[in-house]
Amino acid sequence: MKKYNKILIALVIILAVLVLAPVIIYLVYS
Repeated sequence: MKKYNKILIALVIILAVLVLAPVIIYLVYS
């Protein structure tokens, strides 16, 4: 279960980065 939790957390972080990156780029260049 611990390994599964680490993988799940990693996926959440990756998704957060993928979602936030375009927003940050948009804010910087707007």
